[in-house]
Amino acid sequence: MRAIVKSINCLVEMMPSSSAATSGSALPRTADVRYTGASATSNTQVETWPIIGPQHTRTYPGFVLAILTVPVDNTQKSAVVTWESPQASIRGAGGGECKLKLNSDRSVDAVCNQTGGSMFVVYK
Repeated sequence: MRAIVKSINCLVEMMPSSSAATSGSALPRTADVRYTGASATSNTQVETWPIIGPQHTRTYPGFVLAILTVPVDNTQKSAVVTWESPQASIRGAGGGECKLKLNSDRSVDAVCNQTGGSMFVVYK
């Protein structure tokens, strides 16, 4: 769990400002964190994608979870998608909404309307 938190924090620090994210292309950023603790058995990686319109990711064979974040006013709202809960949505300001869905092939679909967000896919 520490590796997941460390990976996501690393990517959040690397995220561009919201104005830069909307003008750039929707290419993923990846963080690879190796945790060398006694309970570590494998590496954890996190990819992040800006969600501007619909997004479809590649297949993640070692999918762990996906996190959807949306800025609302001066805060960030977040939702988590796992195998047990494969869909999530967040309502943003002004009627905007972002949705995240885990597909059976272990790819992730995301879409935002009237707002933008970010998706973090955690995998091994």
